[in-house]
Amino acid sequence: MRILLVEDDESIVELVTAILNEQKYVVDVATDGEAGWELIEAFPYDLVLLDIGLPKLDGIALCRRLRSQKKQVLVMLLTAQDTTTDKLLGLDAGADDYVVKPFDVRELAARIRALLRRGSTSTTPVLTCGNLHLDPSACEVTYNGQLLRFSRKEYLLLELFLRHQHRVFSRSAIVDQIWSFSEDPPNEDTVKSHIKSIRRKLDAVGAGDLIETLYGQGYRINPAYLADFSDHKSDHKAVAQASEQAVQESTPRPQQALNHSVTAIWQRTKGVNLERVQRLDQAVQMLRLGSLSPDLQQQAIQNAHKLAGSLGTFGFEEGSQLAQQLENLLEAGIPQWLPTAQKRAVTRVEPLVLALKQLLEAEVISPESAVAEPVTPVVAASQIQPLLLIWERDQDLIEAITAQAPTYQLRTTVATTLAMAQHQCQQERPAVALIDFSLLRTATPDQSRQGLLAELQKPPAVPIVLLSTEDSSKARVEAVHVGGQLFLKKPIQPATILQAIGDLVSTPPVQRPKVLLVDDDPLVAQILSSCLEPQGIQLMSLQDPTQFWETLKQVHPDLLILDVNMPTI
Repeated sequence: MRILLVEDDESIVELVTAILNEQKYVVDVATDGEAGWELIEAFPYDLVLLDIGLPKLDGIALCRRLRSQKKQVLVMLLTAQDTTTDKLLGLDAGADDYVVKPFDVRELAARIRALLRRGSTSTTPVLTCGNLHLDPSACEVTYNGQLLRFSRKEYLLLELFLRHQHRVFSRSAIVDQIWSFSEDPPNEDTVKSHIKSIRRKLDAVGAGDLIETLYGQGYRINPAYLADFSDHKSDHKAVAQASEQAVQESTPRPQQALNHSVTAIWQRTKGVNLERVQRLDQAVQMLRLGSLSPDLQQQAIQNAHKLAGSLGTFGFEEGSQLAQQLENLLEAGIPQWLPTAQKRAVTRVEPLVLALKQLLEAEVISPESAVAEPVTPVVAASQIQPLLLIWERDQDLIEAITAQAPTYQLRTTVATTLAMAQHQCQQERPAVALIDFSLLRTATPDQSRQGLLAELQKPPAVPIVLLSTEDSSKARVEAVHVGGQLFLKKPIQPATILQAIGDLVSTPPVQRPKVLLVDDDPLVAQILSSCLEPQGIQLMSLQDPTQFWETLKQVHPDLLILDVNMPTI
């Protein structure tokens, strides 16, 4: 997956880039808002990490521009302003989540994974092809439960193929997808070398032909593996448990490696922060002389602001607090015409700058580093688009529908076999199923077909749209008998199909969003009700968590709010 980081603090840039590279993301960097906008227009990103305080175009304005241009890329704001107003401004501008500086790097990584999972069109965070499983959250690949080791580029290549299992990738397309624009572009032999290495490792476990070469075109997942999906009888739960066990038994590197990485980056970038402290010291000297101009004061505020975010992220909690105090003092304003006020300001600012200088010159990362404990990710609310399940033999039609679906506010998931279609229904219930009628009519054994139809007809029933080359009365009657709600004759334009599906799944405008709150504190329900009801949002609360499943089935909420600490459960 490709992430754009728009941040002008080079120490934060290096740290975040290192963390994201460790998580197997492709990362591009822009140091001002206008440069960030140019990259967003040039490249398709899965996520934009956006600092609020940017030169040329600030983060809030850039986020508003994104949404006004109908760009649906996920946006996470990075802000050193931990105030409700700033958070509301960011979310109202169209951001999907935010992280306050200084941030815990493990929390940042976890929240990015959570946000990308929510924005993914996949029905499951684990990418699967036959017995091969790739878990993006753990950056682990297993085959029949056996953990496989890949380099970063090999992992990114394999992930690219598994996310687009019906697409052929040329070498140039592969380079565009998994090499950031700041890297030197590789030659063709480099791509071939990575493919060869992946095949060799897959061959060791009996899947060496999983990646197929189409001469003159590129590479893709071998269709035989997609067609044979139903022949793989491995238990997905057992595979997941085996993968988890393999991860636990692998070399225990995360915390030590992360600590080492943070320390190494600090050693490379500490000079930037020392220069900021020196500029603050110069501002103190100018203040002592009574000649601190408004421009110099504003520069000092910016230096203190950046120090507050950067130092805390590297584990200097005390330094971050000192910088925050400096920023607040400098922002309060210092009357140039009142010498006593300037003297008083010097006596308050100078000790803080001296303490900062002593702290940084010690060059020691505190043991309360930003990687001490894993943090539960917090996810902002977001509208979930209806899911369209596609079981169709025409690959060109599948790709066209998948490409155009976001325009109709639809997510898509593709099944290549009957068993896979039923499995995906169990993983995430679709809003509508688009099925090639000829595949359904010829499906064997018959009980398997009935199993899929029974799954789709469970209340609330999933509307079935059937595509057929045969437009006879017999075919239409048979379509009604299997539960078809729409019968569309091939050949047909993808836009016509999606328009019909959009009309089918659209919700009445009078329907109020429903929120279910599960919290044993009745005061929380009262506060939320007073906030949400005036906005047309219906709030239902539950204080007894043992009644959760029964209430969930009755209410069918659009959003759940769950208290972490509940009695019993």
